[in-house]
Formats: sequence, C-alpha cells, structure tokens
Amino acid sequence: MLLIGDTQTISRVESFPAAETVIGATANLVRPDGSQQSGLSVSWTPTVAATSVTFSTQVTASLPGEYALVWQIHLGDGQVLNRYQRLFAAYTNVGDLIRRRLNETSLVLPEADLDAEVSFTVTSLVDRFVPLQMAGGYGGLAGLDQDRFDRAVGLLTALRLRACRAKSVPIGEIDRVQLGQNGFQFANGQAEEQKPLEQQWLEEALIALGHVGPIHTLYQSAAASYKPFVVSGPTRNAQSQGALETLASGVIRLLTDSWQVGTPPEDYAADYEE
Repeated sequence: MLLIGDTQTISRVESFPAAETVIGATANLVRPDGSQQSGLSVSWTPTVAATSVTFSTQVTASLPGEYALVWQIHLGDGQVLNRYQRLFAAYTNVGDLIRRRLNETSLVLPEADLDAEVSFTVTSLVDRFVPLQMAGGYGGLAGLDQDRFDRAVGLLTALRLRACRAKSVPIGEIDRVQLGQNGFQFANGQAEEQKPLEQQWLEEALIALGHVGPIHTLYQSAAASYKPFVVSGPTRNAQSQGALETLASGVIRLLTDSWQVGTPPEDYAADYEE
C-alpha cells in the first residue's frame, strides 16, 4: 500500500495462452483529485516472447486517497491491451495493521487486495458522514485525525475480511480444522463471558473513529440534544449527516445503508422525533 510521499515500484503480471512478444508499454496515473500523469515509463521482463510477462513502473503518492493506474501494452501481433489497477495512498501503514490482526503475510494477503478493500472502507465512511465530506473527505484529515481514521479503517477492513479468510490457520474461534486425513483442534482460550473478537475490533474502531474531529463534533451535538424523558431517536437531519443513533441506542453499524433499531417497522429510529 502506498504511503503519502512515497515513490514505489508497482508491478503487474500478464499471462497469455501462447508466447507473446511485447513491443511497447506505457502507464497513465489518475490522482485522487482527478489530475493525470501520463506516459509513465514501463519496463518488462522477459523481453523475449513468453507466456507470462511482468510489467513495472514507478508511482509517486503526492496525495492521500485512491489512484487509478492504467496500463497500455502493445504486443507484437498488433494487439493493444488496456489494464486498470486501483491503488490507495494512506497516511499510515494500514496494510500492516490489517495483516497483524488477521495473522497474515503479504504473500497471502497482497497489496492489490488490500488497496481495493481499504478504498471501499474509506469511501463508505466518508459517504456516511457529511461533516467528513464538508471537511474535504479523506484528503481533508489533519494531525491526529489521520492516525485515528486510519486505525478505524484498518480495524473495520480486517473485521470484514476475517469472515472470508482461509481457515487452514486458526486465529481464535476455530475448534477443529480438517486437512485431508489430518486434523487438529484449536482452543480459543477465551472465557465464555468475553466478547467475540469481531466485537472487540469493532469497539476499538468506534473509539478511534469517535475521536476524529468532524465526527466527534457531530456526535457531541447529537448527545447534547438527547432528552431522556421522551421517546426519541436521531432526526432525519441528523441521519442525513451520519449521526444514526442517540446515547440510548446500541452499537452503531457504520457500513450499512439502512438503520433499524428494532421491529416492527414503526420502531425505525429515523421515524422517532420529539
């Protein structure tokens, strides 16, 4: 994953059904602000006909956020291949945080996978909170807010990825793994009254996110307007800005598009106003 100010070598591998000769290749970079850097120099190996070719170019991350790297590859038989690659430049090393929590390595969880998932989490959070949008989105974060937001992004991304990771290596909740004729048991070592690991990660993420300036201000305002002696919930105005619960509500679900406190339908939080 790119870090702000870094210049990194980005590679991609192209495979062909039959040996192909590459006669030329370039790359264009679209930055988070929409500006473009065209004609990036591309090298490739091998330089002779082959069924698999690795292309490389250097990218400088001058801005935080999502980058689009577009490769154009010219083959000896006249074909022109256009390939799109998504990159993400973060303030801190979010990828390392995700891998530590999932007990994975860069070989198992490569940068290309993390870039797309982190970008999704960041976009979802910025879309959820209007004050973040008004402050300039991810690129508008400053000071400690950068570290706090990145920590929340890393934890939420790890939480979402954890459910789909291969179970050949137990990381806490698996009692038994069967690999062919071989099986082994893994005790989680947690007391029954302890919270699930996913819940712990979510609460860590919420604490970090709650200290990000624009979000902290939003929830302070929501808390100040809460009246404990009336049936109330977030108003439609608060909901439109991302403040989806009052102090009496449960755990906030950050990455959902609909908000429901309970059933039946008349219990929707958005419908309760003083």
